[in-house]
Amino acid sequence: MESNDKSLGERAVTDLLSEQNGIHSLHHRLLELTLQQAPLDNVLTELVEALHAFIGADLACSILIADDQQARLFHGAAVGLSEAYTQAVDGIEVGPVAGSCGTAAFRKEAVLVADIANDPLWVDFRHLILPEGMKACWSNPIIGAEGAVLGSFAIYSPKVGLPDPKLMNFLELVSRTTALILERYAAQTTLSEQKRLLETLDRIGAGVAAELDLDTLVQMVTDAGVELTGAHFGAFFYNVLNESDESYMLYSLSGVERAAFADFPMPRNTAIFAPTFDARASCGPTISRWIRAMAKWAQQGHAQRAFASTQLFVGAGGLAVRRGGRGAVFWPSRN
Repeated sequence: MESNDKSLGERAVTDLLSEQNGIHSLHHRLLELTLQQAPLDNVLTELVEALHAFIGADLACSILIADDQQARLFHGAAVGLSEAYTQAVDGIEVGPVAGSCGTAAFRKEAVLVADIANDPLWVDFRHLILPEGMKACWSNPIIGAEGAVLGSFAIYSPKVGLPDPKLMNFLELVSRTTALILERYAAQTTLSEQKRLLETLDRIGAGVAAELDLDTLVQMVTDAGVELTGAHFGAFFYNVLNESDESYMLYSLSGVERAAFADFPMPRNTAIFAPTFDARASCGPTISRWIRAMAKWAQQGHAQRAFASTQLFVGAGGLAVRRGGRGAVFWPSRN
């Protein structure tokens, strides 16, 4: 009996060492990919595939990435789940009743749902996951070094129940590892963006200093505004009213054919626009009537796509139209 006990103990130690070696190898591989600046999608995919092999083929796992506002979660990578499901939950809102992942991100703590079919947290999503054959979902938030929610990691089980302590510890470890990866890539993205902006400013500055033609200068400024802001298109309005003293005059465009704006209604000379065209600061109110009028007027073509469902914000020296994560920046000239 003592020999059997010893044999069991030796096997337990061997299994533990094997798991630790597997985790160490995974960490090393992820670090290697990160340092090589492999695409983030590739790193996350390799992570979930390795985890899937580690936790068992009957389980599924996924990583969701939070947006900058920590308000929504978007698909990062998944194994064991259908594309239809990952697409259906792509962009889910973070909230107090948002499945396991959305709720975990909201609470900033682990959310362990043992029975999806009967748990109120899944009331809006259970019709999506139950056909996948999954009955339980255990999620851990991915928290950055400064406390920001970067996303969530989840394990799905085909059986009703809760994870054992070992799996829960593993889930927390994976979440911390993923946080390090996401922060590393965020830092790289920030540095790359700063480098791009500096190079753009240097190039534009040199061009402006060497250019004497007014039309070319204005076009360069408009192009630079679009490039620097990542806007969908841009327009430069000359600070001169038309013959009826009502509308500002369009001077140049960038990112869209001028024909699309040939008969397009221009910003009118109103109290709302005056501070901007007078170069006075105006932490602006949302101007929706002008946008709605333009969207209604433009029944087809590029102008319709650009202006539908937008908000126009007034700021010192410019107007910015945003559509989702993209928009158009308008740079008015000064007298």
